[in-house]
Amino acid sequence: MSDAKRFIHEHQGEIKPLIGDEEKKLKSGLDTVISDVEVSDERAGTETVDALLERYENKLFYYEKTQFNEEARRVLLTASDPGPYNAIRPVIQALKDDPRCNGIGALISGVGGQIFQKEFGSHFTQMKNKDTLLQDVSALSKEKSFDVALASPSAYNGPENVILFGGKSSLEIPKIFLIVDGWGGMSNILRSEGKKNVEKIDGIFCNDELARDMILYALPEFSKEYVFITGSPVFDTLKEKDPKGFREAAKEKMGLKNEAISVLYLGDISLDHSKGYKTDKRINEKTFEYTLNAIIKLAEAEPSREFVFLVRPHPRDSNKEELLAILNRHTSPGNLQFKSAGVKDCSMQEARYASDIVASIGSTENFFARKLGRGAIFLSYPDNLGEKVLRKIYGEEILEQIGKNDPMIKVAYSPEEVTSFLSNFEKPLDEFPALETGDSVKIILDKILS
Repeated sequence: MSDAKRFIHEHQGEIKPLIGDEEKKLKSGLDTVISDVEVSDERAGTETVDALLERYENKLFYYEKTQFNEEARRVLLTASDPGPYNAIRPVIQALKDDPRCNGIGALISGVGGQIFQKEFGSHFTQMKNKDTLLQDVSALSKEKSFDVALASPSAYNGPENVILFGGKSSLEIPKIFLIVDGWGGMSNILRSEGKKNVEKIDGIFCNDELARDMILYALPEFSKEYVFITGSPVFDTLKEKDPKGFREAAKEKMGLKNEAISVLYLGDISLDHSKGYKTDKRINEKTFEYTLNAIIKLAEAEPSREFVFLVRPHPRDSNKEELLAILNRHTSPGNLQFKSAGVKDCSMQEARYASDIVASIGSTENFFARKLGRGAIFLSYPDNLGEKVLRKIYGEEILEQIGKNDPMIKVAYSPEEVTSFLSNFEKPLDEFPALETGDSVKIILDKILS
């Protein structure tokens, strides 16, 4: 088997979520390519393999501005996963309009890369002149002399590795910054033995004090002085002009009853956790089913109350259909609705506003839910499941802080604790708190362009 096919076979769990309708029309599908390690050329042509790899691989883009001031700087950005890309998106838009920047490079891949091409492709030119991506990055760096790099960490094997391991020494970029728009989402590279070979990082941007504490827990050798609290570029985009009206429209679209308590389950990726934290290989599927059973138990015990269980699989999860299959194997009581809230059903913003509680192992959305006045459950189940992940990400002290003085947050160490929390949960009002959105992007740009 060719190296290209072997790569697809070995990374099928990461590639499958990237395949859209266009790729599915290829005469030789992905399942054919990865079904057997001894795939023959007749069953999977070069066209299919090349198309799959092209969608998956890192790509380099560049945008040269025409209007800028004399001391303008060139910036190289990286992003891959949807979360990290969402953090970098408003920065890209702001750099396009900021006269202190004269050029923007974008090293992107994966789902975030596909979104980038849809949103910014008309402005940026893909740089693909050499035999390898690293040669293209090196050539562009020599030609344009980037002044600063801003990397948004991915779960695994992200394009930020080019910056982390060679941004200064090979590409001669004077300054390197990281943006961590979340709570605990550090690259596995920075938590591994390989971090000793990482270039010196000049600063890390984060959301708040809790996020800073989590970064310092993951990187104890990093100076607190260089972890900058900026607020969240993602959260700054969440505020709706009419939040109550938006919630009502979202609930109507999703068919949710006003009196029902809506629990939004946000799926994870078992492969990420099993690789990064050595958890159960079916952590997402098992956590989902345990949580589902907890809500069924609650609905059966309280027939006078209405509940809705919304299911939103992770967009990168290659096994996302399994969650819906598990759902279909269960029978719901009359006062409990099961509903899909995936990317084809509604936007994340609609799901965010329509739900009353977000439940996940440790999604950033749990924290966003609280800022929106909704409830949040961290699914910290034992037996090699969420508890192992959360203790490794947050540590004992920080994990204890989460929800300590907030009755709307629960770190649940068992399905029974989920049932108990929901039993005592008071449905939040349709009114929303005044969102304290800020100038996070401005703060970041002031720092990297100074």
